[in-house]
Amino acid sequence: MRTIFLLTALLLAACARPSSDPPDVDLPATLPPLARTLSAGERNVLAIDARGRIFGWGDNQHGEIGLAGTCSLPVPKLVDGARTWSSVDAGTKASYAIARDGTLWRRAFPNWPNGDCANGRKPPAYETLYGAGPWLKVQEAWGIAAGLDANGALRLWNDGDVRSDSPADIGGMLSTVEPKQRWQDFCVAIHRIYAVAADGSLWTNALKAGTWDRVQAAHLAKFTRLPGDAPPLARVFCRTNATHVLALDTKGALWGLGDDKFGELGDGNGDSFTQTQPVTQLKRVTKERWNDIAVGSGFTIGLKTDGTLWAWGNNAHGNLGIASNDYSNVPRAVDSERPWTSVAAGYGFAVGATHDAEIFAWGENAGGVLGDGGGSNVHSTPARVYGQERWAVATAGERQ
Repeated sequence: MRTIFLLTALLLAACARPSSDPPDVDLPATLPPLARTLSAGERNVLAIDARGRIFGWGDNQHGEIGLAGTCSLPVPKLVDGARTWSSVDAGTKASYAIARDGTLWRRAFPNWPNGDCANGRKPPAYETLYGAGPWLKVQEAWGIAAGLDANGALRLWNDGDVRSDSPADIGGMLSTVEPKQRWQDFCVAIHRIYAVAADGSLWTNALKAGTWDRVQAAHLAKFTRLPGDAPPLARVFCRTNATHVLALDTKGALWGLGDDKFGELGDGNGDSFTQTQPVTQLKRVTKERWNDIAVGSGFTIGLKTDGTLWAWGNNAHGNLGIASNDYSNVPRAVDSERPWTSVAAGYGFAVGATHDAEIFAWGENAGGVLGDGGGSNVHSTPARVYGQERWAVATAGERQ
């Protein structure tokens, strides 16, 4: 059984060294799985428990969580237990999920008018979607959805074309990205997608607002390889309300591009007064090696290869979890008391799962997104999410 924590214990016992100093030898590729059992929306969270059920908490103004009769939910509640789930995505127009059998499902947001969230009407449930599969990963951002299947094909579609009266009919809407290319990971930002090809190169496109339709879909699915001298990459991380992009190579080194105004790249150069132009070419941004990364709005959360939790960038809402509101343009230690397995980040908050099947949250508690039962407006350090659920634990380096 592969476990990063046994490997780490052996390494640490052999040689103690400063946290900012990378190891002398290359670590095995112990990168996170494609399946994401913890996902953060703008101000809501979806998570899969150890039994494969989807729970949600936080803002529900427009039906983002998928529960009736509440506008905000400060504790986790069951959203779907009818199937056994392996991956979930808290999108901006709809939530997508992948079942253990590899099938793809979608739950539309009802987009209730302001104040109508407490009327008791039941939001739509998850409904299966037609398409090639089995699926490994899916994400949606502001109407643009993408999915990666087990054959390495990356496909795009317009979420707005998925009709509520016939959700299964997306077969004709699927547009395959560079059909001759195989892919291993991707992320969806606002009107832009970044993807890692099988050879470790990073590619992107530009999806202009309001231009997607079925005629143009094939054109918009044309990707361009980004320049740079990075070694083969394995994972890429971005999100809708962030303007920086990060990627892990096969040895856990971190690379980045985009804005660095708040120090969100972690390279020590970020400054709102001097970084007026974004970084346009992928570059190595930290010395450390990482297992998982979460990109937030102007900040970043990272899990090092020893399972410790780190953060850098904008800290206006205490979202770095370092017990202050100090910004940081280099990684700052958040927690080393427990081994962490995955992280996710939203607008002004972050969440993380531990090896002990617990979830912690920190930052601004808008809409009850910290899951603490409504006890605080802010947590400046990680605080355990309320409830007795045992959460799914992602095993590094293995697809679920």
